[in-house]
This record gives sequence, structure tokens and C-alpha cells, in this order.
Amino acid sequence: MRFRIKEHRTRLGWTQDHLAKASGLTKGYLSLLEHGKRDPSAEALRSLAAAFGVDVTEMIEPDSAEAQDAIDHLAVYMKLDPEDKVAVSRIARKMLPNGDP
Repeated sequence: MRFRIKEHRTRLGWTQDHLAKASGLTKGYLSLLEHGKRDPSAEALRSLAAAFGVDVTEMIEPDSAEAQDAIDHLAVYMKLDPEDKVAVSRIARKMLPNGDP
């Protein structure tokens, strides 16, 4: 799965410094994300989407049917109220081996 961080940043004419200030993330972390060396956490993805003024699903470039499914699930999850998000996360973690995300 590819994340559209640099695409949104350059579309707005922003530097990594500007995005770091707008999102509350470090420039070093942004560089790792843009070069595909790290995947953003859910919180980082939300911070970036908020900084860009876009929905979090617009931050993800679907490169397969599996990625599109993940985007669709994320879109549903983002519409839940906070208590339901906690419940869904708790149930999903229980389904994973060792509870690892």
C-alpha cells in the first residue's frame, strides 16, 4: 500500500518543514514516510489528513484489491463514534495472534 503524503504536500506547494509544523510530526519521520521506509501510524495518518484538509482515505493509494478493501473498511471505521471505534479495535485485536496489530 502506498501513502500519498508527498503528492498532497507538493500539490499544496509545502515543504517538509511546513508539513511538520502543520501536522505536529517531525521532518525526519515525514522523510521516512515519503520514501516508503516507514508506514504511518493511524494517528499520524489522521494528523496528515487534517493538515491537508482531506479525508484520511484520500491519503492511501490503492495498489491492489486488498488495499481498496482496507480503504473501504477504514472509511466505515472513521464514521463510527469514539466508543464504537474502541469496541471494534478491541474485537479485532482479540482476533489476531498474540493480539498484535
